[in-house]
Amino acid sequence: MRLHTIIKRNIQSVAAMLSILPAFVYGTAAIGDATAMTFGFDSVAIVRELPLPSIPTALRNPRERAAYLLAHFWDAMDFADTSASRDREFMEQNFANFASVFPHADTTAVTAAIGRLLHLAEADKTAYTMLAEIAEKYLYEPDSPLCDDNRYMIFLEEFLRSPILDEYEKIRPAYQLNTARKNRTGSTAADFAYIGRDGRRRTLHDTVGETVLLVFYDPECGHCMEVMASLRDDDAIRAAVNDGRLAVVAVFADGDRESWKRLPDVIPDEWADALDTTGVQERELYSFKQLPALYLLDEDKRVLLKECDLRMLSQSLVQRFQNPPVRPVDNRVFQ
Repeated sequence: MRLHTIIKRNIQSVAAMLSILPAFVYGTAAIGDATAMTFGFDSVAIVRELPLPSIPTALRNPRERAAYLLAHFWDAMDFADTSASRDREFMEQNFANFASVFPHADTTAVTAAIGRLLHLAEADKTAYTMLAEIAEKYLYEPDSPLCDDNRYMIFLEEFLRSPILDEYEKIRPAYQLNTARKNRTGSTAADFAYIGRDGRRRTLHDTVGETVLLVFYDPECGHCMEVMASLRDDDAIRAAVNDGRLAVVAVFADGDRESWKRLPDVIPDEWADALDTTGVQERELYSFKQLPALYLLDEDKRVLLKECDLRMLSQSLVQRFQNPPVRPVDNRVFQ
C-alpha cells in the first residue's frame, strides 16, 4: 500500500478524534470493518482500524484531547494477537493515524504515548521489529509527509533502551539517533567554510540574510537539478532574494575544487555558488538522507527546517514573508 494513500485516509479520522468533526468522535469501528472513502482521484477501501477511544467530554482543550487520544490509542490492541500485530497493512494504517495526532499534542504526551506503544509491542519481537520499520518509514524517510526527526528520535531512544533488541540490532538506531541530533530544528546550524566563484572565503555564520536557504547538491544528480530549477523559477523565492529577505547558498559538498570549477553555469547570479572547504560530508556535519538537502535557517542561523521538501519550504516561506521587510538587508556577501 502506498504511503501517501494511507496518510490521506486518516485526515477525517484525525480531525474527528480532536472534535473538529464531532459526528465522528465517538464512532468506533471494530477490527475487521472496512469502508470506502474517496480522495480526489483515489477511491479506496479503508483497511482494518482500531476503535477510537471515547474522549471524556470534560476535556475541551484540543491539546488535552489529543493527549488523551494518544495515551489510549492502542487500548484495543493485543500485540500477542499476531494476526493483527504482524499484519503490516493494518499496522501501517493505524500507525499513520497515531502519528498524525503528534502535532496536536505536547511533547510530553507524545513521548509517553510512544513509550507505552513500544512497551506493548514487546509482547512479540516480530511485531516490534516490524513496528520499528514502520516508524522509520513514516517519520524518518524524507519523502513521507509525516517525516519528523524530533519525534523519530523518541522512538530511537526507546529502541536503544529496549530489552527486546540485542546490541547488534541497536547499531542502526544508534547511528540514526546520532544523525538526527545534528542540526535539529531550533538548534544553531553547524558552521562551515566555503569559497565563492570570486575566490573569497566565507563561512555560513558570516552569511547575511534575514532567512538563509542552504541547498546541498550534486551536479550529477538529476533530481538536484530539477529541484534547483524549481527554486530558481519560483516567483516568491526570486522576489524574496531580490529584496534581501532570503539568501540562497548552493553548496557543492563534494569538496573537489577542480570539479566545481568545471561545473556548467547552473547557479543563479543572485545565489551564493559555494564550494565547501570544511569537509561537511567527510566530517558528517550535516545529514544527507538524499540530495538535494534543503535547510532553512533564520538570521541567527537557527534551523527552521531540516532536510525539507519543496512543499514544506514553500509553506514556511509564505508564513515568513507574508509581511513586508522591517529593514533592508545587506547583500554585499554575494557581490
